[in-house]
Amino acid sequence: MASRGFQSGPVFDTCTRLPYNTASDQTLRLSLSPGNRIVYLFRKVGKAPKTTRGPCPGQLQGVRAMRPKVLRRLFKTKKHVSRACVGVPCELSACVTGSSVPSFLRRRKSLRKCGRHNHRVRKLSQQMKLF
Repeated sequence: MASRGFQSGPVFDTCTRLPYNTASDQTLRLSLSPGNRIVYLFRKVGKAPKTTRGPCPGQLQGVRAMRPKVLRRLFKTKKHVSRACVGVPCELSACVTGSSVPSFLRRRKSLRKCGRHNHRVRKLSQQMKLF
């Protein structure tokens, strides 16, 4: 009795089943190309929004680096930061203290001059959380 030749489908050695939802598991996807070949599709890596203002431009800290399609699904709290200077990439560096503290002191001085000092300055200093 002659044995028949058995043809199996394409074999991928590097793509194993990963049961955990990790970043490496999400980057690869198998797809059938128009040339009837099975190819890997790699997801592009997202980039965080950048700032061009201030002495230290760069990526905003605290904003997730994702593709636009994934960003649309996120909550608003994960798409922006809630700190005093939102557009400044570094939270407590020279660029923040160099701009916000003098403006706070000027505002405090102007409130003292006009006589409405007590509750307004206290409220302003609580907002800035400096004093």
